[in-house]
Amino acid sequence: MTRWRSTAIEIAMSALLFVAALGVVAVVPGTPEPTGDLVHRVTVDGHAMSVLVAPERPGWNLVLLSGAGAAAGTRRDHMSPANSRPGAEGAWALVKLPEGSSRLWVRQDGHTAMLTVDTGREPAAVDLRGPDGPECASAVLGAHLAGTATPAACPADQLSPVDGAALRATVGFVAARKDRAITLVTDASPRSAAAAEVVRAAAAREGVTVLPEGAPAKGPAVVVAGWEAAAAALDGVLTGGARAEATYLAPWLFSPPLLAVPAGQLVAAPFAPDGERARHYLGSLGAALPGAAPTGAGFAAWLGTGHEAGAESTRLYAPVSLNPRLLGGMAHHDHGGASGAHWLAGGRLTAVSGPLAARAG
Repeated sequence: MTRWRSTAIEIAMSALLFVAALGVVAVVPGTPEPTGDLVHRVTVDGHAMSVLVAPERPGWNLVLLSGAGAAAGTRRDHMSPANSRPGAEGAWALVKLPEGSSRLWVRQDGHTAMLTVDTGREPAAVDLRGPDGPECASAVLGAHLAGTATPAACPADQLSPVDGAALRATVGFVAARKDRAITLVTDASPRSAAAAEVVRAAAAREGVTVLPEGAPAKGPAVVVAGWEAAAAALDGVLTGGARAEATYLAPWLFSPPLLAVPAGQLVAAPFAPDGERARHYLGSLGAALPGAAPTGAGFAAWLGTGHEAGAESTRLYAPVSLNPRLLGGMAHHDHGGASGAHWLAGGRLTAVSGPLAARAG
């Protein structure tokens, strides 16, 4: 490569980075049409906003905001309110965006700003309108941070082999503790249905009876639903409405709001929360979208489909909240990244098992 050509490439790359920093995507003739930046930053009256728009394609999009009175819409005088969603952090607004470049108005903490978004021409394959929308948005963001394409399906649309193996290992752990019956908490998603079959088959091999949700039993519960139903199940344990002696969460329930509920839950994770790959994900997330919550779905999408399943053994983790008044600065030494993304702010995740082996099947 000649010196002139190298210099030209450097100038072109610098120009693209400058344009991206302004929130505008340049269309170069002969290249695929862009689909947006997903994360937009703007400052209004000294107030900095970081806004996620996912999947930033024509049609329905989820807009992640924060603060009281948050809202978003294509017209300043007609914005949809952003609401909290069970199991998810922040406030979420559903906005229908047109093809190509358009304006998106957002309101956060009393400040209103206009963003320019570019959705491209092709609608996304993922549908974020249901209860699993925030989880899917986190997966879309994770893939974006890794520089890969928008996922072809939402996490709740199917059960991954890695998560299936983690569930079988969890049932084996429960059986080894001499628990002879478990209560299964499910929802209507395809992933939950497939996960329930995995749990039932593993329980049958271990001689463990599976009871439906709401059964009058005091044994452990295994939650294979999405964030919304999982939040309700944990709230039931916390308030005494549910009688589960222990609650085991599926790997995709690795989400800070679910980990923060003081309900004695254990979550199966096929990765090390403080491992090198997890730290890289936390750092990337914190740098791109300050204050955003990391999730198991986001981390899996960040890793991509080509990562080695089973490279990190499944373990069960217990969330432990730390009292900052008793521990001083140690309370900030949780499993997080330097940029402020944390699995459990003000706490840490403690492994309560060694590597768990799962039987095939």
